[in-house]
Amino acid sequence: MPRIGVLSIFVIATIAPACAQERSGPAYESAMKGAMAMLSFDALAARCTAKGGFAAGDAATVKAWNRDQRTDAMRTRANALRSDPTNRSYLDQAVSAILSMADQRGANPCAAAVKSTVSVSIRGWPWDMADF
Repeated sequence: MPRIGVLSIFVIATIAPACAQERSGPAYESAMKGAMAMLSFDALAARCTAKGGFAAGDAATVKAWNRDQRTDAMRTRANALRSDPTNRSYLDQAVSAILSMADQRGANPCAAAVKSTVSVSIRGWPWDMADF
């Protein structure tokens, strides 16, 4: 089984610092990393849905992750970050790179999305910080 979660973290770690250089500080970089993780999960989950959706056990895992990580708030923050054209470009590039890696490795999008819920914890990052 391809380990897309680890690859996602690599992409996030390499693209986010470039974003932060144009903005202010660690809070911005952290928010961009969280947005990249959230948007990547959503893209993989959308692909999963297009292929028939999550198996029952995986759907429960995803539901619990969404609840525990308060992903609704992160999605709102990610969309706010995407309203800036520069941020949108960086975020779209990151998601595209993650999806390309998944495609190159023949990753099942459902398995990759579920794996990302295990390998990426977004709780505790400063999502709601609007001053950057």
